[in-house]
Amino acid sequence: MGPAEWHAVCNYRRMQPESQRAKKILESKLVELVNPAGWRDAIAVRASADPTDSTQQIGEREMATRGLSRNASLMRELRAALNRVADGSYGLCVDCEEPIAARRLAAVPWAARCLACQEDAENGEGQYEPLAA
Repeated sequence: MGPAEWHAVCNYRRMQPESQRAKKILESKLVELVNPAGWRDAIAVRASADPTDSTQQIGEREMATRGLSRNASLMRELRAALNRVADGSYGLCVDCEEPIAARRLAAVPWAARCLACQEDAENGEGQYEPLAA
């Protein structure tokens, strides 16, 4: 077993308790997002005789739709993180395969990349594709 494999085995053993804790957090967040309260009412089209009310309703629907879109993206990220927990790669950057800092995972349990790779992805410096679930 070479140094890289040994590092991966040690990291996997170290991450098991954290992975199980993260799994609970990820599952809880996913349940919270599955059926957001009042989403149907927020995007419902209601007739209004007042043009100002109609314009306001259009703006509110647009904001609600954007919120639903963000929730859908977050749900994909949560599912991908749960898949990484299941396959034992949780806590390792999907790009460089280095461990993701514990503070980063505590703040963003669904983080797929280390901070450096995430910054590169956001700045368009790499050949990164959005992660899919």
